[in-house]
Amino acid sequence: MKKIFYTTILLFLLTIIWGMSKKNTYTDILNNQDSHNPEVYVAGISGEMAIETCEKMRKDLSAAALVVKVKGKEKTEYFGRTARQLVEVVEVLKGEGLLQGEEVYLTGEHWSLITYASPYSMERGFVNECKRDKEYLVFLQGEIEFINETVPIYELYTTTLISPVFSCEEHINIIPQPVGGTTYMKYGDVKDNEFFSVDEKGVRVFLELKKEIFKQYGISVT
Repeated sequence: MKKIFYTTILLFLLTIIWGMSKKNTYTDILNNQDSHNPEVYVAGISGEMAIETCEKMRKDLSAAALVVKVKGKEKTEYFGRTARQLVEVVEVLKGEGLLQGEEVYLTGEHWSLITYASPYSMERGFVNECKRDKEYLVFLQGEIEFINETVPIYELYTTTLISPVFSCEEHINIIPQPVGGTTYMKYGDVKDNEFFSVDEKGVRVFLELKKEIFKQYGISVT
């Protein structure tokens, strides 16, 4: 039994180490969508699914331990089937443990970059990453303990398919034709989106939820 336990731990650590060794490659793939790198696809949510999901978020997000306005600092770092992004705390609207100006990593249940199959696919919970120096409202579950990590890591409070990350700016959300009868689209076509949806209804429902949340916390969209 002990042998199985220690073997499992060893495999987990080796996976993390392998992911760390590849993180620059993963990030380069996303940042350079050209002929030298394979295309990366991202899923869009349907309008009907967005309605159901956003309704659940209305009920669930009030239970988040922390509600924080953050500013993007670096591009997302991908480690295979997990990811993290460095942000700076701008304002704590709910909860304790974070200070204004503090830098932390965010990670999410739905964040990953799948490269073992072609085409590559990026999972984000239908919400784009935080852009550098741009502000976002995020709902957090709490800090994750991680050995030998000097920068705190906080996990998004994720209870639905959509990651609870809301840009403090307005965006033009492009809705390209999904590929091959799927809900996936080329990330290069939607890299400036805030939200990924396959139809206008999905975008509208998400933005309605965002408007309600920003009104609740007294945040203005720029």
